[in-house]
Amino acid sequence: QLGGRSLAVPTDGGVTATASGEAILNGDGGPVAYRVAPGDDFSTIAARFCLAEDWLQLINHARRDNAGLYPGDTLNLDAHTIFTVGDENGVVSHNTFTDGYKLPPQR
Repeated sequence: QLGGRSLAVPTDGGVTATASGEAILNGDGGPVAYRVAPGDDFSTIAARFCLAEDWLQLINHARRDNAGLYPGDTLNLDAHTIFTVGDENGVVSHNTFTDGYKLPPQR
């Protein structure tokens, strides 16, 4: 669990008009990260990967300020890689979680 929520497993539902970026896959073919394309929208990216928008923001919080999306940003889709995947407009942030958040074991 993370923040009291069960870990979500992303599944790629396919490209849409506002979620047309590149899915980055692990060795098993599962999506673990996403490269933002021009015109992408955070909520439809979450929907494309069958994730709740707030979950997607939560697992990206450590390396992004969540102020916006920029083409070329990399979003983390896997809760196990919170501290190793993600950026915002070319900047990697190092935010901290509030008390009570427990990170899953890193792979």
